[in-house]
Order: sequence, then structure tokens, then C-alpha cells
Amino acid sequence: MIVDLPEATEECLVPHSQVYELLQNVPGYDTLTINSENHTVDLSWEDGHANSIPRTPRLPPMPELKVRAEGT
Repeated sequence: MIVDLPEATEECLVPHSQVYELLQNVPGYDTLTINSENHTVDLSWEDGHANSIPRTPRLPPMPELKVRAEGT
């Protein structure tokens, strides 16, 4: 999944399984804040946080993909 975040200042690739497992415990009405520093990604929301999710900067750049569907 590719998520376009207009507020983001850099690209970031994180392990899907770790983020998916974490997001199952975050209420859908909370705002998720994502910070990336020193090759880690920190996620926080109103009642919790997860930090030190390792980034994977060694992977090659993502190729351009055709958009098949868009939504809001």
C-alpha cells in the first residue's frame, strides 16, 4: 500500500506486519501521528505510542505504479 501524505517531508518504508499489528489496537477515531528520526519511525495517538519501528533504507526506490483506484 502506498499512502500519499502531503505533510510528509521525506519518503519512508516501514514493515507492513508491525504497523498492521499495531493499528489493530488504535481506535479508528484517534489521529495517528508519524515521526521519523534517526532511521526509526515513531507512531503516537491519544492513548498510546509505539517507537523504534526500524525503517528499511537499504531497499531500492519504489517504481512508479499506475493508480487503479482512489478514495477519500
